[in-house]
Amino acid sequence: MKRTLCLFLAMLSVMLLMACGDATVPVPAGTQAPTVAPTQGETPTPSNGALQQGTAKPTAGTQTKPTTQATAMPTQTPTQLNALAKARAKTQIGIWYAIWYDEGAGSIWENDRGPTQQPIYYRPLLPNGTYNTYASSDRDIMKWHIEEISNAGIDFLILDQTNDIDTGNGTLNNNALRLVRCIYDWNVAGNRTLKYCSAVGAYAELNNDMSIIESEAKKLWERYVNGKAFGTADHHLYVDGKPLMIIFPFTEKEWTDYKKANPGKTPYADKFTIRFAEGHAYEAGYWGWAMPKGTLVNEDVACIIPGWYKFNHPLEKVHRNKGQTYKKNWETLLASDVIPKHVVINSFNEYAEHTAVFTARTNKFPSNYPIEKWIDSTGKENPSMYWDMTKLYISKFRKGDTK
Repeated sequence: MKRTLCLFLAMLSVMLLMACGDATVPVPAGTQAPTVAPTQGETPTPSNGALQQGTAKPTAGTQTKPTTQATAMPTQTPTQLNALAKARAKTQIGIWYAIWYDEGAGSIWENDRGPTQQPIYYRPLLPNGTYNTYASSDRDIMKWHIEEISNAGIDFLILDQTNDIDTGNGTLNNNALRLVRCIYDWNVAGNRTLKYCSAVGAYAELNNDMSIIESEAKKLWERYVNGKAFGTADHHLYVDGKPLMIIFPFTEKEWTDYKKANPGKTPYADKFTIRFAEGHAYEAGYWGWAMPKGTLVNEDVACIIPGWYKFNHPLEKVHRNKGQTYKKNWETLLASDVIPKHVVINSFNEYAEHTAVFTARTNKFPSNYPIEKWIDSTGKENPSMYWDMTKLYISKFRKGDTK
């Protein structure tokens, strides 16, 4: 009797409430809710009690109780990358890398061996958290740099071997080969893949002899590519089906003219896909070095620099302006309608020409030094500001941000 009375009262309550317009009230277990035909313009209420769009939501601070027979909510599909992010995912991001630092008396830190014999006052961050000089031959430094570079989202290194591959009795090339082996070990260990390529050519310009480029291409082929595990496309950067070699500072026209005048004299250079880095590039398409007009974008490459300064150099300097130059160059890329196949950052650690972006202290700059310390907009020294910006803007580029 009591059960029958309870069911009758429950049914009566439901019918009264539905008559008042609330069709989403939970129904006691074991009771079938009556079906009410919707009036014109209303959304029918499912018999399982699932909420429909337009149902009143609880006000802030109130707590809703689940229905006796809970309805599973539909699984939300994962957020898809937007079209710009998908297109940019194909872009390879690279960074120039200097491999010539040594230690001890007379080291390059004490004297960069350029025309003005200037010391290098930067003190880069080391793996132990201190700031000091280092030797490029140090495997622990190499491994740490590789990890930092890969974790930043960078895809390849450009090894700067422009000042003669075998300079310093082979020290430069020994450092490069050691670094390449560390890259190979990093990759085969299952880490995020990092690749490399090399740049040559300044020694040829210094000697006014472009045939030197062919001899250096032969060395790159024999020492890095041919028969070497780390010369495959798994580790060496390949472009258009061949390993990449960058020529600095000659233009594409100069190289083409040289080849026309010397047919059949570049068999090793022809084994490579070649790209060019101009000393000061005023048009798009160059993989460096200085970019006085800022970042220029074409389908092949966009080069991004934070600044450039070389003592006693006749061409114009590119000042950092407390990070604004680097910021503007990245934002030019983000806003571009052109998606380049490659983005090149100049540079990771070229402290002698003041293009580096990796974390370093600049507090040892002399008071009369013409180079700007790494200071932010508040005037405070910020050793990591350029590396932080590098990681931030790589992330923005990959996500499809336009500013």
